[in-house]
Amino acid sequence: MEPTTTRGARRDDPEFVDAQVIDDVPEQDMSEKDFFDAEEYLESFSALGTSIAQGRDLKKKRKALDEYRKTLNTLREAYEDRVNIAQNYDAMITDQEHIIAATNTDIQRATQAREDIERKIADANDELAELKRRQAKERKPLEEELDLRNAELASAKDELKQVKAQRDSLDLFEDDSPAAAHTEAAHDAVVDKVNDKLEAAKAAQRSAQKALDAREKEERSKQKRALDGIKHLNGEKDKAGKRIEELEKRLGAARERVAFCAHVIEHPEETQAMAARIAENEQTAAAMEAQVSSLESKHAVSKAASGKARAVVIVAGIAFLIFIIFLVVISNR
Repeated sequence: MEPTTTRGARRDDPEFVDAQVIDDVPEQDMSEKDFFDAEEYLESFSALGTSIAQGRDLKKKRKALDEYRKTLNTLREAYEDRVNIAQNYDAMITDQEHIIAATNTDIQRATQAREDIERKIADANDELAELKRRQAKERKPLEEELDLRNAELASAKDELKQVKAQRDSLDLFEDDSPAAAHTEAAHDAVVDKVNDKLEAAKAAQRSAQKALDAREKEERSKQKRALDGIKHLNGEKDKAGKRIEELEKRLGAARERVAFCAHVIEHPEETQAMAARIAENEQTAAAMEAQVSSLESKHAVSKAASGKARAVVIVAGIAFLIFIIFLVVISNR
């Protein structure tokens, strides 16, 4: 190894000559050099492009790693479940058998409850139909009464129309004799009588209509109460149906669990293969994590090296925004 001490240089030494030449070059203003160095900006923009590409790649790799970790965690949970089954098989089967027995009892009760509700709904529908028949029977006399009063009213209107026509025809003859005056008075009396008859018919018709309207309103109220009761029962039936569905799902899940536990005991080689696969996947996950970590470091370096380029982009963006604002201001003048 050569010593690290510095020896004196002769003036005819090439190194000394080069140094002398360099020393003779006029000093450059460092402020001018720092203000704009094209090569530095080119390198910064190159680093910016690299940083953007690395950022995209890093985002994809992180997402892939997260998904891989989730899959690996799921595999670990499945493996741990199999190990638990192998270690506690008898206790787990006993628990599932208790669940199956209790669920079967609950299903029987829920089914019976739904059948009871269905019978109540059928009875309520029969009662509603009977109510409508009874109401129609009780309403019929009122409808007949209204029909009669409507007919009387129509008859009174026709009669008044006729007597008025007869009375008006007398006005066509100019006769001031006592006999003519007596005839007109007689016709006026008939018109007044028919008018009274018409008013009485109107009153009777209104009374019949009012009585029928009151009866129909009462009928609708009773029918609504009956329909509300049926609607409530249908809601209870739906709840009972959903309860049965939930219980059947629970029962199915318990039976599947029993079958799966038996399968795990019968095939221990599957659990062993799963353990080997987990170990292999963990190595893959570690390699992926190392790639992400390496890319993060590279991305940090390129991002730091692209500072000048980012500053130029920001300044250019601000300048463009100012230019747009300037154009808007000018156009609004």
